[in-house]
Amino acid sequence: MSETEAKTLRDGYLAQLAKELSVDPSTAPALVRWIYPDQRGAVYAACMGERGFTVTPSSGGTGISGHVPPSQQSAYNQAFFECEAKYTVDARAMRPPSPALLGVAYDYTVEWLIPCLAKNGYPNVEPPSSRATYVASGGDWQGYPSSDEKILGLCPPQPPNSVVFGE
Repeated sequence: MSETEAKTLRDGYLAQLAKELSVDPSTAPALVRWIYPDQRGAVYAACMGERGFTVTPSSGGTGISGHVPPSQQSAYNQAFFECEAKYTVDARAMRPPSPALLGVAYDYTVEWLIPCLAKNGYPNVEPPSSRATYVASGGDWQGYPSSDEKILGLCPPQPPNSVVFGE
């Protein structure tokens, strides 16, 4: 992906996010660095903390949670927007996955994720029906126990970034 393509994806994402959060898109600060999806929780928790909001990274590292009083929602939205702009998730993760990447995700699910889930209290998780079906569905598989915060840290639902981004 070229730098221009990455910038275009980031700009579109930030415009949509600004609309959803009811903030002025022109307040977006410059990009400090691209981050991987699983770095998002830790990076945003630190960034939001610098802006006076206490949030906690999710177990899987891809999100944050915290209580925001209604009177602070607008300020929180602005702070979150600024953190997203400064530390935007790698543009390569913004595009739909290729069939090759979906094949890697299938292999990860069958060879590593399902055995990890079984070892950690979920022995009856059904694998995707087949590689071809998994790829054709865009990676849609409903077997992951996403409501279990503990399992997110033990058995991440996605392959490692080194595999996804080939680094």
